Amino acid sequence: MSVHISPKAKRFLVAIHVIFAMGWVGSVLAVLFLLSTRDGAAIVQSYQVSELCKKIDDQLIIPFAMLSLASGLVLCAITNWGFTRHWWIVVKGLMTVSFIVVGTIALGPWLNQSAEIAAASNGVIAPVNFVSASDRLY
Repeated sequence: MSVHISPKAKRFLVAIHVIFAMGWVGSVLAVLFLLSTRDGAAIVQSYQVSELCKKIDDQLIIPFAMLSLASGLVLCAITNWGFTRHWWIVVKGLMTVSFIVVGTIALGPWLNQSAEIAAASNGVIAPVNFVSASDRLY
């Protein structure tokens, strides 16, 4: 069942949905970038990086994920796209829900624990020696 809305309103809702989805993706990419750096300065500042990743998760990723899901459900409910009419909507919905579940069960607690460990270290970081495979002496 679709509700009749004007094309202008539909474009507005789609734009809002895309903004929320892109905010979610951008926030996740920012956390991945921060966590994947191997720069020595970033390792020394791991407390700040862990805290920043936790803040990005709490203040950006979670709200954007929920708003993206909610706006997608609203679009499915009030447009003729429906929930199962097109395969790409089903795939996108399953991916969205699975990403939220994985983030809630695995990644969120991991980020929280990482921030707690970094906070407990009081900024004292043990030296880390990154040795690449080509630098090893055999």
